[in-house]
Amino acid sequence: MESNIYANKPHDLYHERDLFGTTKKAKIIKNILESNISYFDDNNMIALYGRWGSGKTSVMDFLTSTLDNYRVVFFEAWKYEDDNNLPLSLFECILDSFEDHQSKLKDLIDIAKLSANTLFHLTKNLALNSQIEVLGIKLSTGQAAKDTIAELEQSVIRKSHYSKIKEFEENYNKLLTEYVELSKKKKILIFIDDLDRCEPDKVLNLLSSIKHFFTNNNKVVYFCGVDKLAVSKSISKKYQDMISSEEYLEKIFDITFNMPERHDIELIVTDFLEKVNQFYDVPEDNSEIIRFFLKEIKFTNPRKLKKVFNKYILLCNLAKNQEETNVFELIPANFNEQNPVQMVFILYVIILYEFYRDIFDEMNDHEVKLGRLLENFKDISIYVNSTSTVTIKEYLMRLSNYSRITYIHRDLFNELLMVDREYNTLFNILLLNVPTDVKSLFIPNLGQSSQDNLKDELYKFVLQFRITSMKIQYLFSRCILHMFVENTMISNEFNFKRLFNMAAMYF
Repeated sequence: MESNIYANKPHDLYHERDLFGTTKKAKIIKNILESNISYFDDNNMIALYGRWGSGKTSVMDFLTSTLDNYRVVFFEAWKYEDDNNLPLSLFECILDSFEDHQSKLKDLIDIAKLSANTLFHLTKNLALNSQIEVLGIKLSTGQAAKDTIAELEQSVIRKSHYSKIKEFEENYNKLLTEYVELSKKKKILIFIDDLDRCEPDKVLNLLSSIKHFFTNNNKVVYFCGVDKLAVSKSISKKYQDMISSEEYLEKIFDITFNMPERHDIELIVTDFLEKVNQFYDVPEDNSEIIRFFLKEIKFTNPRKLKKVFNKYILLCNLAKNQEETNVFELIPANFNEQNPVQMVFILYVIILYEFYRDIFDEMNDHEVKLGRLLENFKDISIYVNSTSTVTIKEYLMRLSNYSRITYIHRDLFNELLMVDREYNTLFNILLLNVPTDVKSLFIPNLGQSSQDNLKDELYKFVLQFRITSMKIQYLFSRCILHMFVENTMISNEFNFKRLFNMAAMYF
């Protein structure tokens, strides 16, 4: 069902529910741009900060189609990633947008092209090398600063470019003034998108070139979609500890906006469940799913959420077809019940499959995972009941002989309190989620007879996962304990391991 699928690419904000605050943010920016036009005469560098996938492009598309007083130009920087002269590509993109008045502007365009080609071919590295001096940023002492100072000493040589820069600015400004008059717009608004996908040096080169060579007029506004974290890394790589990213960006941009970072997860999950409900009746209580995304794994990036939800919706489609064709046998037989706990497990597997493939592959290959655990913790002993211990090697070897070691069922926590058992499913799932970069481990005493003591031991066990670089495994393990220790709401049964096989086969 095509209508059930979320748009991962930039989408028309008029035709999708504003689940992530994108439409509201776009309308706020539109109002500011339209009602404060004269303010942008001298403040013509705007940044829209947001992580990759946060909806920056959708906002710019909305503004492109709704602004009345601006002639809009759209420059997708990533398309020109292989270009060593991005500023010149930007300039040519701007000229191409004037095609509706090409005949009247031909002479001015030709002159501007000539001066631009002369300037930007002579100064491909000028903007990046001289930006510190021009922007007035103070340097700290140290070898890196000395190297930069030595670089700035070349400014004497650069003085020969003065006439070229002045000539370009005069010709460019004359062209812009004439075009604004012909187009009957108050200003030209140039959107620069996908900067976060470009190489660090090219990002800084383009930003500083715009600031130096393109903004000395009151007819044009530059609006950049920026992943602040990505640009900060570029700045750190280029200037080490000489300049803070905040200081650099403050010098570049006159005005900044931020994409919404906090979302109404309940609204988003509810919308997702409404789509699922078109296939199967979904239980009214969705608190576990909301908790999973918001409180447990803190997985809230709009583009990533939509990608995960789309996979689940496609799975619903396959399951419906399974009822007629009996082809997709890896889908749980009770999938139609849409039990919240089973949904959480499936969504976790999808997240691993889409965004943590190394972890997914390791957990999907059970023998590999058990082998790595054995290598890391071979000298540890485990209490399997109140009186008996086995080595981790014996325990893991025993697990490899069972096909149902990850079989989720009712009373998963209470199973730990049974006197006679050879393995425990809840503990096995936690073991499966132990990150491989955790090298020392406290093992809970599974022979505890006290329920409260056993809870404490399990939480202490999972708490050790915090040191890992693979936080998703720690967060999900904590979520598992909440579901089966604090809130035993599971009402159906399924095999956790089988979900990995399902994802590998169908996704």
